[in-house]
Amino acid sequence: MMKRDAFLVVGIILLIWSLVDIVNTIVNKSWYQLAWFSNNIVLILSLAFIFRNKILMSAVAVSSLIVELPWFIDFFGRLLFNFVPFGGLSDYMFYEITVKNWLFYLELNHLVLIPLSMYGMYKLGVHKKAYLICWIFILYLNSLAYFLTPIELNINCVNRLCFLRENFIKVNSFSYYVLWMVSLAVVVYLLNKLIYYLSRKYLSKV
Repeated sequence: MMKRDAFLVVGIILLIWSLVDIVNTIVNKSWYQLAWFSNNIVLILSLAFIFRNKILMSAVAVSSLIVELPWFIDFFGRLLFNFVPFGGLSDYMFYEITVKNWLFYLELNHLVLIPLSMYGMYKLGVHKKAYLICWIFILYLNSLAYFLTPIELNINCVNRLCFLRENFIKVNSFSYYVLWMVSLAVVVYLLNKLIYYLSRKYLSKV
């Protein structure tokens, strides 16, 4: 019962955090900023905790390892060593909003996604078809970002790799977008299968 209550509490905290972030984005930014992965995934994670949903939890864990890990590494690289291995993905945290601004703490949701989703997946088990949820999420958010948002924002890296100033692959914009989508789909599928295999082998969690 205590474990179930703890999941519910974490889920409610994440839900409030997510809703505050969404409202702030709508009020103080532009609606298309809602297409960012991180502005949506915290909400999905909150629902996974509240309903103890195995496939949602696994989908968040798998997708966060791919999408949020570069931000995570970049943030701590800047914080601890003043080194940005991913081209300054988190630089806005240090040069635009800074620790004196409450938005700095709101943006720290990037740091909780991986550890919380991995913990939740460990407790609930790994869903072997979580990649299907990831694919739906990728298709929806990246299509929204590519077709409806300003190209200069490069939301979810749909126009070029986020840590590069220009594409190193010389293809047109739509070809890059298709290549990016296919690459994400393949990596998500393989990562899901790898985690599922490792969980069965070492944790006996399915």
